[in-house]
Amino acid sequence: MISFLSHRIAHFLYHDQIIDEEMVPVCQYGFEIIISTGVGVSLVILAGLILGYLKEAVLFYFLFIVIRFYTGGYHAETHFKCKVTLLLCFLVVLLSYILLKNSYCIQIHVALELFYMIIILLFAPVEHLNAPMTKEEEKKNRIISIAMAITFFLEGGMGASGADVEITNVNEETVQISGSGSLNGGETVGVNTFTLYENGHWYLCYYTGDATNDNEVNASDAAKINIMCNSVPGHEMSVSDPNFSTYFPNAPFHGQPDANQSGWINSTDATLILEYSAIVNASPLGEAAYSGCVHQVVRGMQIS
Repeated sequence: MISFLSHRIAHFLYHDQIIDEEMVPVCQYGFEIIISTGVGVSLVILAGLILGYLKEAVLFYFLFIVIRFYTGGYHAETHFKCKVTLLLCFLVVLLSYILLKNSYCIQIHVALELFYMIIILLFAPVEHLNAPMTKEEEKKNRIISIAMAITFFLEGGMGASGADVEITNVNEETVQISGSGSLNGGETVGVNTFTLYENGHWYLCYYTGDATNDNEVNASDAAKINIMCNSVPGHEMSVSDPNFSTYFPNAPFHGQPDANQSGWINSTDATLILEYSAIVNASPLGEAAYSGCVHQVVRGMQIS
């Protein structure tokens, strides 16, 4: 259909003596590119609009065009296959974004970026038969492709910009942020808490049962709670107790060691943590094997 329309437009211009006969194939190819690009943009934007991710669709297509301009890429045999492939790529990227946006971490970022970098190093730029490159152009496009990959890696991996962002007075009631920088999903910020993005806002989050705040729930957390139980009269502590920081100096949230989120830190939490740790260590599925009350992400205060 796209080739047919381009052919009709080019010959219409020729019959109206707007272009010469030798310019017909050139104009036909040009209109093919214009129409094909317009259809591609329309499909992605329409899909984003229908699914409620219009901004993401615009960003995807912008980055797709910029990256592909220098890296080249796969060219389908027909315009139909091309547009179906483009749409599928967008849907895969969008699905990945939806699944990972609330659990994104630096490890996932590094893995994705390394995969992207390997592909760039092995294949970029990919030359098309209709657009051959000189040696100089090929070298320039390869350098730019690698530079973009490195830029994406550094920009996405810097998280809270290190020392530029300082979080102080962190508890379940107050979060104060000073300095400048960007907060990215899953990045460690200051202490071992991390940020999650939900419903248009950033939240500072933590794992329940993580008494030592090392982003793991294991026997060391149970030991920490048991030490506290032996030191506190009555063998339990309210999560709002002013002495909390004395016994759990590394935990930024008062409720973090409270494995069952009962409002009290006691031997019950230590027992749950030990049970959880035993199940995790015995299971080939690891942490995913247990869905009980410990090691669940708890959304803290909204920070932006």
